[in-house]
Amino acid sequence: MPVTINGTNGIVFNDATGQSTAGGALKAQNGWEKSPSGLIIQWGQTTVMSGGELRTITFPIAFPVFCANVQTCVIYDGDINEVFPVKNITTTSFQALNSNPQSAAIYWMAIGY
Repeated sequence: MPVTINGTNGIVFNDATGQSTAGGALKAQNGWEKSPSGLIIQWGQTTVMSGGELRTITFPIAFPVFCANVQTCVIYDGDINEVFPVKNITTTSFQALNSNPQSAAIYWMAIGY
């Protein structure tokens, strides 16, 4: 198994797919962190979505087994009281619906293993 030594993240062991098997992280706007136990937390931000738009958001890395939860938070400068419901959660993506008449973007966070 190849070993990558990274001064920011410590030692990261990579499998044949290039994903971390012992932990690691991608510290970016759309990133992830994998604990040695296999728990993965991923996060990101969308570009502005128009009112009524349904968008598929792809995770930075696939969850090997299961995505247990996805949460969203609206990014908007004005007065917006709606939420962005999510559906069709898989190990590689989810869909978010802008149920508002106004355009807005979201922050999202997902957890799984």
